[in-house]
Amino acid sequence: PNPAPTDMAALLRNVAQLMQPQADARQISFRTTLPAEPVTWPADVAQMEQVLVNVVKNALEAGGPGITVDMAVSDHQLII
Repeated sequence: PNPAPTDMAALLRNVAQLMQPQADARQISFRTTLPAEPVTWPADVAQMEQVLVNVVKNALEAGGPGITVDMAVSDHQLII
C-alpha cells in the first residue's frame, strides 16, 4: 500500500457515480450523506477504490429492485 492523504467523501462520490449504471439496471438507488468539506484519511487510493467498488457491487447483487444503498462518510467512519 502507498497511503496518501485522500478525500474519502470525493472517493465515495466517485464510486457511486461509477456504480450508478449497475444500480439503475437493477432498479436500486443510492443515498449518499457526504459532508461539504473534504474528509481526509491516509489511504492507498487505488486499493480503497477497489474495496469500495467490491462492497457496493456486493450490495447491488444482494439487493433487489426498490432497495436503497446508503453511503456515508464522516471524520471517523465510512458506512455502506
